[in-house]
Amino acid sequence: DPPNSGRSLWFFNPSVGFAHRWLFNEDNYRSPTLSFGAALHNAYSLLGSANTGHEESLLGIGTHIPPRSTYYAALEFIPWADHRKGPFVVAGVSWMHQQQGGLSYHNVGVRATYSRVAAAGFRFHFNEAPEQGNNTNWVSFEVELSARTSKYQRVDIGMAFSPAISGLRNQVGPIMEASVAFHFGKSPSCGLAKLDNDLVDTGYEYGCLTSSFTRQRRKMYEGI
Repeated sequence: DPPNSGRSLWFFNPSVGFAHRWLFNEDNYRSPTLSFGAALHNAYSLLGSANTGHEESLLGIGTHIPPRSTYYAALEFIPWADHRKGPFVVAGVSWMHQQQGGLSYHNVGVRATYSRVAAAGFRFHFNEAPEQGNNTNWVSFEVELSARTSKYQRVDIGMAFSPAISGLRNQVGPIMEASVAFHFGKSPSCGLAKLDNDLVDTGYEYGCLTSSFTRQRRKMYEGI
């Protein structure tokens, strides 16, 4: 006999989280930037009700998918910049951790960017030590090219190659990834707040300053 008389179940299963970007010194065009955030997925699974959270049991016995927490942090700094001609180099390190039930995942990476036009990065993906055997850990090599499509927008196109280095590396082939990201020079949140929304050509005074902007306009607001 099918569970629930053969009818599909409906679940309300939102995720909650926050993200913040902190510019250490907005008066210094070489100021470091710290980004961090946290999120909780399958949050309603914590309530234990039959009508909340997605159920992972095909038998309809009420076994919910466990909540998944995510934590992220990235530090970005500018080791070199030509203030007169404009080119600059950005370097950064990042860390992400995910936890779901008894499973964990870590992602540690480094990244370098030249004038927001070209970037290269390396990441190491790993898990906490298992009770037996070896985890299938892997590394990622990333490249990215950027182009400004207008005064207020930029598009990034990236590729990544990720081979496994342990565990099932002989059975799991390399992963190929492609990415596209859009960046906007106008802040939607500033527009909703009815503040000055033009964050590019206002000189040294901003009506609604985002933390990813410096007075020398070295960085661009990211609305992806």
